[in-house]
Amino acid sequence: MKRRHHSLEGWLALLAGLLALGLVAAGVLAYQADSPGLQDLVVRSLAQTRVDNPVTAVLLDFRGYDTLLEMGVLLLAWLTASTLSGPSHERLVRPSARLESPVDGSVDRMLARLLLAPLLLVAAYLLWRGTDAPGGALQAGAVVAAAAVAWQLGSGAESSVTVRRGYWLAPAALGVFLLAGVAVAVVTGTFLNHPQFAAREVMMAIEVATAASVAYILAALFACVLNAGGNGK
Repeated sequence: MKRRHHSLEGWLALLAGLLALGLVAAGVLAYQADSPGLQDLVVRSLAQTRVDNPVTAVLLDFRGYDTLLEMGVLLLAWLTASTLSGPSHERLVRPSARLESPVDGSVDRMLARLLLAPLLLVAAYLLWRGTDAPGGALQAGAVVAAAAVAWQLGSGAESSVTVRRGYWLAPAALGVFLLAGVAVAVVTGTFLNHPQFAAREVMMAIEVATAASVAYILAALFACVLNAGGNGK
């Protein structure tokens, strides 16, 4: 019976994969290379946002609702993972207690120390440059999370900054998004309809909060994986 159950799960997973592949193939075949899409509309409306990067304008202004919901989904994923990884907050915030601390002068520790500053510098540049060029909060947050994971793996010590004391960063993006939407609605009468005179500043505030939330949540999800692995032993 157990073997039959696993076989059914495998066939269902294969069916879901084939369905997803079919949907992607249908989208590719239906794509028309000469279709202008919404590119011209975005370019014409870009001046209203006072940013030069159309991706940032779309994600934080034209389709701000989508990004707001995405941050909600990311927050929900962290809450679910942290709940499943252990019943107590202490178990979540001490993931690396199960890692063996490397000896002083090990390659891992030296590499972690060498990479920390450059990674943080790259993250700051991506965040600062995101309003005018490719980059932004999601990329910056991912780089900061990578720096935290590299430091954690290299040092073997728990990360008291990104995991223990920074849990309030997880809902920061969602909170700032909602606060900005309400404040904007008072001025324009529409939720997340940024006024032109403050559009850039509002989006920059959301970008900073989003980078912080993404960095914390990704690092915390790494901690959850360690907890789940430790609980399974």
